[in-house]
Amino acid sequence: METAIKLGMLLIGAIGAAKLLYETIMRRRSHMWDRFRFTKEFLDELKADPQMHPLIREQGFKAIAGDSTLTAAEVEYLISLKNPEASLRDYALGRYYLEHLPEIHNLQVAFKNKYKKPFARQCRTAAHLLLYFSSLLLIFAPIMFMGLLKLSPDEATKLFMLLFLMMGHYAWLSLRSAVRIMRASKLVESQEKYPERK
Repeated sequence: METAIKLGMLLIGAIGAAKLLYETIMRRRSHMWDRFRFTKEFLDELKADPQMHPLIREQGFKAIAGDSTLTAAEVEYLISLKNPEASLRDYALGRYYLEHLPEIHNLQVAFKNKYKKPFARQCRTAAHLLLYFSSLLLIFAPIMFMGLLKLSPDEATKLFMLLFLMMGHYAWLSLRSAVRIMRASKLVESQEKYPERK
């Protein structure tokens, strides 16, 4: 009897989880379809009415980007590139290192003066990655070098968890900073491949 109750509860839980997973997948597809439809309608309206009210234009481009911190001019330029979705993501990630220069008709996204030189970016990327891997090594040291440090498995686990709590956030920040520089570089370089834009 007890086994039947447990199996029934397990079956109910599995059905509930499957339903939740199905709804999540369908919601995502529906969201993508809505986003596509909005983008198409907005761009069609913009083409039909180039003198659209500035507020509507700004809000429309921000809605397309899904980021309220980007300006209409930034989004308009980024979606004109060959791979607009990746360009929007790369720009949003690397924005700290980039500037938008709308007065330049071609290659409007460039590095800020501080980051223009490849050596400056490479040094920063290397420093961030070094910090990331050093933090990881420090976090996993109690487990990797348990025998050398003469730690019991319980002590090694506790020390690992303590170091993870102390250093995990810094490792994440270092990795994120390195990725931001790399994505910004990718965006700036990919513009050079397509100099003619309409």
